[in-house]
Amino acid sequence: MLLIGYNFHVMKRLMIFVFVLLLLAFAPVSAQMDIPTPEPTKEIHEFGFWEYITNSTGLTVTAYHGNEKNIEIPEEIYGIRVTALADNLFKSNTMLQSVYIPDSVTSIGTYAFHGCTSLKDVRLPSGLMRIESYTFRYCASLEKIDLPSNLSVIASYSFSGCIGLTSLIIPDSVTEIHESGFDECTSLEKVIISKNLNYMGTNAFRNTPWLDAQTDEFVIVGNNLLIKWNGNDSRVDIPYGITFTVDAFKDNPYVETITIPSSVQRIGPASFRGAVNLRTIEIPDSVTRIDTQAFRECRSLREINLPETITYLGSQVFRGCEKLKILTIPSKVSLLNSYLLADCSVLTEVVIPSNVTLIEDYVFNNSPYVRLLVTYDSEGERYALSHNIPYTYYLQQTKDFIYSKNDEGIQILKYIGNLYEVDIPSEIDGYSVNRINTAAFQDNSIAKRITIPSSVTTIGDWAFSYMDSLESVTLSSKLKSLGADAFTGSNGLKSITLPKSLEEIGVEPFAGLDDLEIIVDGNSKAAELLLGMGYDLGLDLEKKDSSSVKTDMIDAVENGPEDDYTEPTAEDNISETISDETEDVSSVVIAHTVNAPENTEENPTEIASENATSTSVPTSVPAADTPEPTATSVPVVNTPEPTAASVPAETDVPAIAEINDIEPTESNPAELKTTVKVPDGATEVTVEMLENTADVLTLIIPDSVTFIDDAIVSGHELTIVSSPSTEAERFARKWDLKFLIDLWYEEE
Repeated sequence: MLLIGYNFHVMKRLMIFVFVLLLLAFAPVSAQMDIPTPEPTKEIHEFGFWEYITNSTGLTVTAYHGNEKNIEIPEEIYGIRVTALADNLFKSNTMLQSVYIPDSVTSIGTYAFHGCTSLKDVRLPSGLMRIESYTFRYCASLEKIDLPSNLSVIASYSFSGCIGLTSLIIPDSVTEIHESGFDECTSLEKVIISKNLNYMGTNAFRNTPWLDAQTDEFVIVGNNLLIKWNGNDSRVDIPYGITFTVDAFKDNPYVETITIPSSVQRIGPASFRGAVNLRTIEIPDSVTRIDTQAFRECRSLREINLPETITYLGSQVFRGCEKLKILTIPSKVSLLNSYLLADCSVLTEVVIPSNVTLIEDYVFNNSPYVRLLVTYDSEGERYALSHNIPYTYYLQQTKDFIYSKNDEGIQILKYIGNLYEVDIPSEIDGYSVNRINTAAFQDNSIAKRITIPSSVTTIGDWAFSYMDSLESVTLSSKLKSLGADAFTGSNGLKSITLPKSLEEIGVEPFAGLDDLEIIVDGNSKAAELLLGMGYDLGLDLEKKDSSSVKTDMIDAVENGPEDDYTEPTAEDNISETISDETEDVSSVVIAHTVNAPENTEENPTEIASENATSTSVPTSVPAADTPEPTATSVPVVNTPEPTAASVPAETDVPAIAEINDIEPTESNPAELKTTVKVPDGATEVTVEMLENTADVLTLIIPDSVTFIDDAIVSGHELTIVSSPSTEAERFARKWDLKFLIDLWYEEE
């Protein structure tokens, strides 16, 4: 037995030794793994009836185990200052009647005196700067309290339910009173509020005799805070000077229209909550924040324009706005709080800018028809995908361009700058610019010289048309497609070099430019396409080594229109205008537009339309080998043709045409309409629609029109405004009328 016991002790010591060795061996490994070390539990000490722990500045009293009614908290314990009272220190102590807190204390935790129903008197320390949430809630016997002169914040529910409190002086040091700070203080009749108060939470003085006694139409406290409106008008103009609103129109059944002055900087919590008949509201650019539930359950609110100055939207701001259809989130907002647009039963469109980096759950809870307009590769797009919400891309802008972004890159949709020399960027936001879209520069009268980078492969229809100031264009060396009427009506353009990369040219890209010199490689696809369209191609004989290409081209031209063909001369020197892309200088030729054939209904040129949704109007030669588009499932990830409706509120898009519908009168019959807008949904345009119109007339035609009477051309110099690939475009081509794309036309 002794031997067994001895062996047992030896084995035990050996096991301990091995264990220590293992710890030493693995200690460096665990250190390298950066395993987090839990914070050590602070040791609790006792001092009489008190428990405490040490903190960075002194001691924190954590518990009291006595049963005294009148308590004086010690200023020091063992020579160390008491600086804090812990959370829940006296919670639900129904015996406590008075407490003295020394000036050494600078922090009192939440719920510290919550439910002390017998507490009548509290001495607060002079250095206390904040009263935390629920600290004195339900102290029903508390009749008065002297708030220290350094206090700055009274947190939510601090004194809620103190039904014995009768009067209160809030010192001028206080700048914030949070939600329900003095809610249900049913005996509180006299209140003097800090004149420096800048913020008040909802229900701060709800159900107090003091608030009920405020009978002015506009109840204003502190630093011009509007906390109550006692009117019953349907229209309200908030007085100038107000800086903040809270609860002011809460549950008001009368107000329908509200104008907020430019002095208001913040729309506080529940300012308009439950104003069920509020239909319209004007928010000025001075507003930077809209707090929680500000417009919750405004059931008649159909639209609201949020200024770009807003940086923060609280939770539930528009919850229950059951008639709200469209909302654009301001571009400076970075967070979408929970339930922001929940229970919006007819909400169909929300624009989410790229600056939004965090979207909480339930933002669109129970809003079944919502569709998001987002930017490419953004938090909005990721949120839509992860929550199965339909989405599409919306338009963005720089100081010079409106553009869209998709999987393929950047499309320039509209030039909005005012530069004489325009260098289109090769990339924006790190994405390659690959397309100049339909009518992007159309009707611009400022730009003189335009340089298109090699990243661009496509130029859309009418892209540079009717540019009175345009003198020169440097095309992309990798351009593949040039749209129909791309330079139509830009009469100042005298020369242009087409790159060898060009594979597709739309019909009449240079319509009306009789003096334009087109430099093109004779062996290129572009030369072949121009020949097929009837353009007159001349050759520089001094540069040409072989006459085979020349002969083939002349034969092709001779098989086309017979009139007005002119043999090229040796004076056609093009040595200084050949593009860098041209490799074989000997094959360069000059094309002239004099023999461009007229495109008519009887002899349409087969093309591939830029707008894949319609093929009624020819726009490209020859037919492109592009498959017909198919319907895509939601979510949509391809950028659609831009429309005015898809432009975010922050985008300032200039209108192409101004409406000037002036009806003639007997007293002044000379007042004729210079613009006529054909009603939406109309299917035809007749002469009768042009009665009492001026000779120079802009005619705005919707896509629904399928017939236009040729007689309207008589007696008018017409400009047609419509969409591409429509009957209106076909009509404009037929009669050689100025045609403007209406993508940026905004109806008034």
